[in-house]
Amino acid sequence: MTGYPPRPRGVPQACGGCDITAHHRLHLAADTRLRARSVISRKHAKPESHEDRILDWTPIMSAIWSTPVKSMKYKGALCAVALAATTFAAHADLARVGPRNLPSPAGHGFPLWYQDLNGLALDLCLPNATDPGSLQMTACLQTTPAPYAFPGGFPDEAFFFRGTSDLALPNGLRAVLVTALEAAFGGGAAAVNDQVVFTRIRITAGVPEPGNYVFTHPYGVRAETVDAATGARDITYTLDQGLVPLEFTGALRGQFGPFLRAADAAGAALAPVTLNGAQFLSDGTPTRVTGSPFNTNIFMMCGTRFDGTPIVLGNAGPNGNCASTNLFTLTGRLHDMVASPIGSPLSVPASTYSRDANGTHINVSAQVGRALATQPVPLLTAASAQTPPVRMQGPDVLDRYFTQGFTDPTGTLPGQVTVTNSGDNPPTSVVAGTNDVVTIVSNSYDASTQTLTVVATSSDKGFGTSLPPNMAIEGLVTTVTPGGIAGDPASQTLVATGVAIPPSQVIVQSTAGGIGRADLATNPNLAYAAGSPFTRDDTISVEAGTAPVVIPVLANDLANVAAPINPASLTILAPGLAPNLGTLTPNLVDGTVTFTPGPLVGTATFRYTVSSAAVPGASNVSTVTVNVTAPAGGPVPVTVADSTVVVATRTATINVLANDSGNGGALDPASVLVDPASVTGGTVSVNPTTGVVSFTAGATLGTTFGFNYTVANVGGNRSASSRAAVRIRANEAISVAAGADCTRSSNRWRMSGTGVEPNATITLYTTGTVPAAPTAAQTVATVTANATGAWAIDRSGGPACTSSTSLRTQLASVRNGIAVRIR
Repeated sequence: MTGYPPRPRGVPQACGGCDITAHHRLHLAADTRLRARSVISRKHAKPESHEDRILDWTPIMSAIWSTPVKSMKYKGALCAVALAATTFAAHADLARVGPRNLPSPAGHGFPLWYQDLNGLALDLCLPNATDPGSLQMTACLQTTPAPYAFPGGFPDEAFFFRGTSDLALPNGLRAVLVTALEAAFGGGAAAVNDQVVFTRIRITAGVPEPGNYVFTHPYGVRAETVDAATGARDITYTLDQGLVPLEFTGALRGQFGPFLRAADAAGAALAPVTLNGAQFLSDGTPTRVTGSPFNTNIFMMCGTRFDGTPIVLGNAGPNGNCASTNLFTLTGRLHDMVASPIGSPLSVPASTYSRDANGTHINVSAQVGRALATQPVPLLTAASAQTPPVRMQGPDVLDRYFTQGFTDPTGTLPGQVTVTNSGDNPPTSVVAGTNDVVTIVSNSYDASTQTLTVVATSSDKGFGTSLPPNMAIEGLVTTVTPGGIAGDPASQTLVATGVAIPPSQVIVQSTAGGIGRADLATNPNLAYAAGSPFTRDDTISVEAGTAPVVIPVLANDLANVAAPINPASLTILAPGLAPNLGTLTPNLVDGTVTFTPGPLVGTATFRYTVSSAAVPGASNVSTVTVNVTAPAGGPVPVTVADSTVVVATRTATINVLANDSGNGGALDPASVLVDPASVTGGTVSVNPTTGVVSFTAGATLGTTFGFNYTVANVGGNRSASSRAAVRIRANEAISVAAGADCTRSSNRWRMSGTGVEPNATITLYTTGTVPAAPTAAQTVATVTANATGAWAIDRSGGPACTSSTSLRTQLASVRNGIAVRIR
């Protein structure tokens, strides 16, 4: 019976001789509803061997409740009806969800409301801040009064709807039904971005003895088999749907809904209950209900033993042995449709304009849905700040409305457009921005020059002195040249260079907001003459710092025997080898390329073309990839020469490793070695932890001093020697120009002068002497001198003005006691 629901224990597969009521058998077949996202648990219940099936059992239930059905034995006919019922469709009677309460925090981040297909909208049930007697708090099942801070003081659960019912069973046992649309948090406690709204249908029951049990409730029927009865929650069934944080539409896809409402004895809906100015489904008093999509506004439990005899649970049901009640306790706060009306769902997918000498023309597309059959027929108009409302035409089969070409003869840009649905009461409006329409007329890519060229135009042709918008290729630096299409003032030719890999789709964006897209035009190789060579990519690997290697780039290239490749035509394209991991030498005699690896490790590429003497024009472009690997003994560090300047008899610190590379292996700062024989002009010392070298200059001035050093990596491989050049100069003669001042009202400091080492820094302090450990409050500004050693400080909002200041240069030259005029 693959594909059908499991039969109760003790019922033969062919159904012949079944001693079970037709009422129960049909309900068992009907209990097969699709789960969108659910959690189901049972205790002592026999597990089902199939997933719940999709089923609309409205026809079955209408037959059950319109005609009394007696217990009977039946054969295949009724079984066929029950099994065939598994092909019916499921229902979903929640229509839509409202906007979130944002920002969160301070808002709680849940939707403001949910609405069912009957039009009933319920807010998240929370009491008002003013709630005399805590009437709303009690109706919402909350235990602490409002207001609630989010997330710290917010309840860990609240309800949009909750309906519960319970049954008294023999031997003091009970069955409980809970139906709810609940707001909670994935992690339990209230937290930002962890909000969850889900539907719940839960049945728990203790049963007097083992058997097959059937539960009928407003949203369906559930069958359970109990093998061993303990009397304490022998049946625990939970169906939760929509358990993904922030996916608030998941609750719309379950088998829950519409919302139940209080009803009188005849089944007519009662008016809501008003509590402290707000309306609620109920005040908490058990009541009859209406709203079941199957007209089963009851909670009923029936049972049969495995031999088919009935288990007496009460005096209700078709055979008078079921327990049943029509009383429910309801929770739900009605949305205030007067203060906050819910309009039809309205959107504006597109709002574009064009402009020419006749003015600005606007085209608008809108979409509006009727979530409820009771909603009025939409009546849509569109308007801008410069144009009166225009009736929109529609709807089409997708509920879309259109208006085209309503014109503003002044040529003013339209700005925003307002679409209004006057069918809603009050009318619903949506404001949308407008943009031009960008059309890509052509595009091409030249691989040899890495250039992408696009010709595009805008629907905005300009008006009077107002020019068309500019355009650019998205993501690329674009050179724009007006023109490209004869007679089109808005056309532009867009060129992007240095495009090594072209995009598969070209996107052009206008400053007026329009976006045009086009697939990159395929190159049919028409640029290559018939019979021209076809080159193919190559890859080689070589160790760093080893002997030159010859790359036979032509070895895998193809050429017509009548038009062989001319080796002398080998052309390496700019920029050559990138990055520079060695040198390339083309050999024009045999068409090979000699690569001499440097010390650096990495991957580089170069591109080339060739040609044939018999065919005009070059071949396609091919790429050669060169992988420079570490030597067998591991990577060798690469050092780069350093230079600095120091005043005679003073000390300069040089971070010699700052521009060096481990070349694939980390540098070891403790391994820095200075060759003592190489030191000239002073003395050196090395910090054993950082590798920083301190150079203390002697008294002799000059430009040829310095030292040589090497460094090893953590693998122990040592670099070649590198030179750190040191220039020793005389003390800087810091000169301060007249007119240094400070404006007290704005703490604006102004001072200038000369005499500083070119391109070195100088710092001004508020103290008469340079502080040993300057603070931010003592430091006015640090500036860099120009190439001649001139400098200028001009800072507003600095420290408080002082009349005596000091200066210190990057080379530790100092000038104290500089007078400053305070204005």
